[in-house]
Amino acid sequence: MNRKKILSLFLIVTLISSFFAGCKKEEASSTNSTEKIKISMTLMGGPKKPDTWFQKELGNKLNAEFDFIMLPGWEEKNVKTNLLMQDKDKMPDVLWFNGMGKEYTQWVEAGLLVDLIPLLKNTADKNILKKMTAEMLFPYYKDGKLYRIPTDIGGNGCCMSTFVRKDWLDKLGLEVPKTVDDFIKVARAFTKNDPDGNGKNDTYGFGGQNSGSVDWRAFSPIFYAYGYAPDFFGKYKDGTVKLGATVPETKQALIVLRDMYKEGLIEPTIFTGNDIGQLVSKNKIGMFYSWQSFYNPEDGTNKALKANVPNAELLPIDPIKGPEGFSADYPEPPGSWCYISVTSHAKDPQAVVNVLDKMMTKEIGMLNEYGEEGKHYKIENGKVVRTISEEEKNNLGLGSLGWIWFGPKLVEDPPQIAKLAEDRAKSANAARDRIHHFSLSVRDNMPTYMKHATEIDDMMNEVFVGIITGQKDISEYDKFVNAFYNKFEGHQIEKEATDLYNREQVEFEKFKEFYDKELKVQ
Repeated sequence: MNRKKILSLFLIVTLISSFFAGCKKEEASSTNSTEKIKISMTLMGGPKKPDTWFQKELGNKLNAEFDFIMLPGWEEKNVKTNLLMQDKDKMPDVLWFNGMGKEYTQWVEAGLLVDLIPLLKNTADKNILKKMTAEMLFPYYKDGKLYRIPTDIGGNGCCMSTFVRKDWLDKLGLEVPKTVDDFIKVARAFTKNDPDGNGKNDTYGFGGQNSGSVDWRAFSPIFYAYGYAPDFFGKYKDGTVKLGATVPETKQALIVLRDMYKEGLIEPTIFTGNDIGQLVSKNKIGMFYSWQSFYNPEDGTNKALKANVPNAELLPIDPIKGPEGFSADYPEPPGSWCYISVTSHAKDPQAVVNVLDKMMTKEIGMLNEYGEEGKHYKIENGKVVRTISEEEKNNLGLGSLGWIWFGPKLVEDPPQIAKLAEDRAKSANAARDRIHHFSLSVRDNMPTYMKHATEIDDMMNEVFVGIITGQKDISEYDKFVNAFYNKFEGHQIEKEATDLYNREQVEFEKFKEFYDKELKVQ
């Protein structure tokens, strides 16, 4: 009898020991295993070359074996993404995507994406959570789950600015424009008073980017001075959330732009297609609204302009004030335009997230952007200097993690760039109520707008371009507004927009409590 008890105890101890040994072995497989974990991931940025030096070196650094799946061009990427997500064998472990709101919902409902909250909390260094604020994560948090995280995040609040050619101002004896009237006066002088001194009538006061379609941000100095962006919803004076295109102030901005265009002050390819960098570097426009990076002396456009006109100087200026004293810069969305998710294809999701977390370091960022120090770049006077050609850079696969990597800043901005970002963030964040990025899904919460959105956008673009270019009378604006409220059920759209805006305020406060308690890294 005693021998049976001893034997039973021995078996129990053996089973318990085996169980805990198995647990430790399983834990190790997700954290400290020396065996390389295989991770497949879709890529959109970089040179899109397979089996490169960078791909192998990244694997060595992170103890992983990567399979990079290259997405095609912008028009075809969604098709390939859908095909990958429909094939359980070809589905990537890590999915990069943008847009695709309907498909994303379907993936979640089908159980194809993994909740990232417990996985992020369980990483050793929590690099991803250190980077993510509550504002960044809130748009993607739903029903206690987080199935995607934003990438390509700036976090400054604004990445754009109004620029003016200071050397042209100085030559013509003009002051930096501060109001709409000042802006028109400077634009007129830049167009008609030969600021480049070549004796030709070949300059314009104001211009902007058009990469194939009208980008209304290019007209921000005027539209924002009147309080609203035509292609964004914003909180109006009466508390209603309205589409910016429909408020009376926007009509006044259109009249200003129409008169400027009629006088020849606006470079016309802003409506037909251009490269803003070429317009600037070839000495064609004196004022424009674009990326803050143009202010960096190392920026390609800035360098090209200097090569063409050695004394040229691009000066970022404060946003133009409108008749009521309002001014604003474009506020970046709190999240991002693109994301990464971990799919159900990953055999060990925690191990995959651990690798992603270790990826978001300065070491990996430098490797991705510049390669190996002493071999592909060197540091001179605190600046990174490439020692390889652009072709060599691409052949090495550098930049492959573009729009995926979002670790700490690799190189500190020059003081003037940092100051510019700080100043523009203030003017942009002050306008977030008027130029509002919804955090919760418009698709799910504004069905009336979604039903008419394409027609509204098409009509707005046709009418606004027509008015500015003189092809349509300003009375067409009133017809557009009338169509918005009647044909397109505008009052119901405003109700849904206002309800969504108010709901966001409440739900964000609840999420902020959860974030502070569960996700914030102290």
